[in-house]
Amino acid sequence: MTAQVLRGHVPSHVVAHVLAALVVLSLADGARAQDAGADTHDAAEVTAPRDDAAELAAQGLAAFEANGALSTFHAALRRAERGEAMARVVLYGDSHTAGSSFPGTLRARLQARFGDGGPGFVLPARPFPHYRVSGCTVQSGGAWDALRVTARARRLDRRGLAGVVLAANDGAWGELRLPRAPSDAAWALELWADAQPEGGTLRVLVDDDAPREVSLAAAAPEARYVSLPLAGSGAHRLRIEARGDGRVRVFGAVLERRGAGVVLDALGLNGARAADQLLWDDTLFREHLARRRPELVVLAYGTNEAGETAPIAAYEASLRAVVARVRGAVPGASCALVGPTDRPQRAGRDGWAERPRQAAIVDVQRRVAREAGCAFFDTVRFQGGPLATRAWAAQQPPLAQRDHVHLTHAGYRRVAEALYAALVAGLATPPRRDAR
Repeated sequence: MTAQVLRGHVPSHVVAHVLAALVVLSLADGARAQDAGADTHDAAEVTAPRDDAAELAAQGLAAFEANGALSTFHAALRRAERGEAMARVVLYGDSHTAGSSFPGTLRARLQARFGDGGPGFVLPARPFPHYRVSGCTVQSGGAWDALRVTARARRLDRRGLAGVVLAANDGAWGELRLPRAPSDAAWALELWADAQPEGGTLRVLVDDDAPREVSLAAAAPEARYVSLPLAGSGAHRLRIEARGDGRVRVFGAVLERRGAGVVLDALGLNGARAADQLLWDDTLFREHLARRRPELVVLAYGTNEAGETAPIAAYEASLRAVVARVRGAVPGASCALVGPTDRPQRAGRDGWAERPRQAAIVDVQRRVAREAGCAFFDTVRFQGGPLATRAWAAQQPPLAQRDHVHLTHAGYRRVAEALYAALVAGLATPPRRDAR
């Protein structure tokens, strides 16, 4: 497949071929599809070793290939640094990015230098128990269904920007609490929902204002966007409730501060594969991603794919299709692929061996990134090469968990710090020094 195809619309016959391969793979893989889905690395704060910042940055750069792909992102960061505009990042991935450790560290580093633009796109109710977002508090109750791609649910659906839609009939509620802004910048809030035939009513409450009822009934499925005014830069509360007159579907909410800074949408999902995105309704996904107007889209997948047995050619075809769709939806944005972490497999009772597909997955991602005009971060190389996770798990304090799949908070923080250094390495301007 050529670079021209990568940047344009995905041919229908390619998508059909890829989806067929994915269905076969899912049935064969079964429950093992979620083996990299545990989201436990946020349970305890572990202090990372105090590495020399310059050494860590050098290690990150050694594992990074910019491929001339970051000009749009760098220009946006310079505007944000001058206080002129918002720079937006959309981060997709698997369980490594589903917790708050990795995306939270990356967001904090970007916002500390270029300005705090807020949490970005978040889910207003918890799709899974450990769902956390840096910069706001999420609470929920009642019978919410978090509809997303899983090993047993692999059908095309309107899943929107985050790949998950929250659905409920009656009694379900969700609440977002925003802290007081650290500056005078006021909040901007927009609720994204899915109107459907026989859709119900969503009751929306902002702070102590009178409830607002939003009808989600429509003759045909359509996305609806509800702008909600928030007065001042103080703390705020958004609450949504399913009224009970029909099923409601909610994609999420955009929480940003008015003005300049960086916003990072952390959209990782436990057990996810890159090809899952091909089961998100194409028209809606393109509409949503374009509406967010990101200057950088990051795809951080591969750890789950490394444990599969499908032909590597099928994986490459699906990854090309995913990257092509992102490039087609936001053609002016920079893009980056973040490779899988080292994931050794058991060898005997006490031993570990390199996973056979791991090197092939990394090679495919590097090749696709180059051809698509995207940057590439080789996480395995950054860790120290194949089987490095053994040393990360044995280190004190540990950088990897005992499952040798997931990292600890300190490990995710280390990877995020290195990726941050690589992403901003081409900027010549010094860090901003004004307090926020």
